[in-house]
Amino acid sequence: MLPEPPTEMGLAFACLFNGLYREGLEHFEARFPFKLPHFLSMPWPRWQGGRVGTLLVVPDMGIGDTLSFGRFFVAAARRVDRLVWNVNPE
Repeated sequence: MLPEPPTEMGLAFACLFNGLYREGLEHFEARFPFKLPHFLSMPWPRWQGGRVGTLLVVPDMGIGDTLSFGRFFVAAARRVDRLVWNVNPE
């Protein structure tokens, strides 16, 4: 049984800070029910990394996270026909 979302977020950060990236990122998915429930009801399926026609990337945190994860867009673009990147206004 998984802990409640706030506790699981703490576990995610503990794992990430200790270099357990795979486990930490799996637990970090708790951010959706905890702080971003609107992402759970989007009309599109979540991308699992496979080949798709169009991929819409939307921000879920602040501009720092958007800039940090921007380094992965080239790799993502290789797996899709069209990449659409929605960013924060700042």
